[in-house]
Amino acid sequence: MISGKKWKFLLVGTVFVISCVFLYRFSPRKIEFLGYYHKIGAHRVNSLEKLESALCYFDAIELDLEYIEGQDYLDVNHPPASSIQLDFETYLSHFEIEQQPFIWLDIKNLNSGNNRQIHDKLIALLQEKSYPLDKILIETRYPEALPIFSASGFKTSFYLPQHLSAKDSQVLQQEIVKIEKVLEAQPDLGVSTTFSEYAILKKYFPARTKYIWSINHSKLKDYRLLQEILKDESVQLVLVSYRAFRGNR
Repeated sequence: MISGKKWKFLLVGTVFVISCVFLYRFSPRKIEFLGYYHKIGAHRVNSLEKLESALCYFDAIELDLEYIEGQDYLDVNHPPASSIQLDFETYLSHFEIEQQPFIWLDIKNLNSGNNRQIHDKLIALLQEKSYPLDKILIETRYPEALPIFSASGFKTSFYLPQHLSAKDSQVLQQEIVKIEKVLEAQPDLGVSTTFSEYAILKKYFPARTKYIWSINHSKLKDYRLLQEILKDESVQLVLVSYRAFRGNR
């Protein structure tokens, strides 16, 4: 029979373990990123509550924008989620004067038809805040929309086609040729994709600036791969999942 003291010890121990697991879930200091916390950024910081929390731990954040045609409005939102009517101007106003994190902008509907309007809107907002353009990454699936941003001093990245590693060799080579043509035309353009496609990047674009996201990885199975990615000097930033106590959306 277990004595009262042992029951108390077991109870305290259980509560301690559960508390540690709970806190670890919300901690950005995951063991798989050990030694490279300066190279990780918070993924999908699409609310002011999450922004406030993320800035306590990260020097880089990613958020989603949707340009509202006709209103010249940049909505902080990831469709198909419902908009909370948070515009990028309001978002920027919540940075303290000394806070200038690297900002990864995933502009969902950026294309060659609206790139001038989006470019001019961003320039106006960022210049008003004296925010360095080289601390802003513009990412899109449509690289033809990006030269105007690169010319102004923004960082830019081509969101590569998905599941390249799953394609057969012939189709993969066709995709690689298309990507190489884009990169040849835009020497300063980076590439971005999920961590599981890193082998493709390493093989075909070893020296190209890379932006990676690692949202759904295994802490044990993917540990070595993540460490390899973080050690790669061409990898500028790795986005990681971050759950704040409030404002996750």
